[in-house]
Amino acid sequence: MSAAFRCEVCNTDLPRWRIERRGDAVVSWSCNQHLWKVCLRLQRDHEITELVVSDSVKRSEWAEIDRSLRGVAES
Repeated sequence: MSAAFRCEVCNTDLPRWRIERRGDAVVSWSCNQHLWKVCLRLQRDHEITELVVSDSVKRSEWAEIDRSLRGVAES
């Protein structure tokens, strides 16, 4: 599975949240427990930083389907 679909802190492969920093191309992922930590890391020093947090349940479901399909293809 792509690292893009893993919690930035604990590396779980089914993160709940997608966090995007407005104004540039930075996107990160987080589980419920680490959302605050990932948001804190995305803050720019000495600036107001706008973050967009969206529920990634559908993204997670697609990642699970992709992993299942790869498992079938490899067997």
